[in-house]
Amino acid sequence: MNDAGFIKFHRYFRSLNKNSRVILGNILNGQWIKCPDYIYEFLSNCINKKYTIERMLGECEDPNTYEYIKKFVETLIEIEVISIEGSLNSVEEKISSITIELTTACNLNCIHCGAECDQYKREDINFDYLKKVVHWCEVNSIDHIALSGGEILVRTDIWGILKYVRSNYSGEIEIMTNATLLTKKNIERIVPLVNYISISLDGYDQESVTEIRGSKVFDKVLKVIEQLHEHDFMDISLSMILTKRTNLHRKDFEDLCSSLGVKPITRRLTPNGRADKNLDLIYPRVKGKNLHDFTGEKLNEMQRNMSFKCVCDLSSKLYLCANHEIYSCFLIIGPDYIKGTVDDLLLNRLEDVQVIPVTDRVESCKNCDVRYFCSSECPGHDNFVYNNENIRNELCNQMYNFYSKIVWNS
Repeated sequence: MNDAGFIKFHRYFRSLNKNSRVILGNILNGQWIKCPDYIYEFLSNCINKKYTIERMLGECEDPNTYEYIKKFVETLIEIEVISIEGSLNSVEEKISSITIELTTACNLNCIHCGAECDQYKREDINFDYLKKVVHWCEVNSIDHIALSGGEILVRTDIWGILKYVRSNYSGEIEIMTNATLLTKKNIERIVPLVNYISISLDGYDQESVTEIRGSKVFDKVLKVIEQLHEHDFMDISLSMILTKRTNLHRKDFEDLCSSLGVKPITRRLTPNGRADKNLDLIYPRVKGKNLHDFTGEKLNEMQRNMSFKCVCDLSSKLYLCANHEIYSCFLIIGPDYIKGTVDDLLLNRLEDVQVIPVTDRVESCKNCDVRYFCSSECPGHDNFVYNNENIRNELCNQMYNFYSKIVWNS
């Protein structure tokens, strides 16, 4: 244990307190520990006074207290609640992936689309700017480029784009598509140009897909997957948004993907855009837990598995909008989260934006003693959920007692 520098709280440290007990956790890695409030006060005082570990242990009045604090501090360092100033434990954050929104246009009009993409509202990223971004990615050894929309295949210059990216970038190339514009002829063209194809389906059978995406989409996607396999292209994922209906059919979706030989991906529904306008139709209702099911060893197991994580690792990825603005993720687009523009990227002067848990900003949540446990790992998703009073109240009414029982045993 390095005790040369003074101790400090980690940048992702947060705490909760209830009835003379305190939970100390890391909102990024999800790990946490519980202690008496007087131990937390002792730790905080030592940190405020910029004590080293040696100096802090010197405050212990007897051997038992010394051993307890020593082990406690070792655990806090291990789970990254505290760190040592000047230590070499932190790894330099590196961007490994960039998603580029080629267009906001889409040939479909899905009822759950958070971006409200359609055939009429259109903005395309400038091809010359795109070339500069691809060059930047190659020079900076970015591992992965994902090309998204809207629907990327509505661009008439998409084949020129794909050929350029493939010829000038040595990393992995992924495309995100609804697959409805992929034909047998252009499948032959696309296979040598990309490494991975992500297809959005948002259902588990023809009826459920038609409800969200429209008629004939289900059969078309299955045909495209079959044709890709005929060309020995196997790196394909199929995604489904969890709506009121599909949330009950995850197993059916997984079985479908297994039969098709593709990777299944499920995503939370974010109540934004057209999804917000169709909430009553598609948003899955919160189902409360029966507290009588959690006693003894089951309760202990649930507590061990409960995660404090309520932010994702935004430092390793970028999302480049068609209007040239840059964010860490498409779910946190807005003035509070902008990192810069394409020009800022090319000049290596993007802002470091640290996302604050939404429950720290919502008035009715910010003093709640389980707020980091009920949050999801996606602050973008939570931003829409917790700022929707009806959804927030339903979540709280159904789940507060559950989380309180698990983490506080009360």
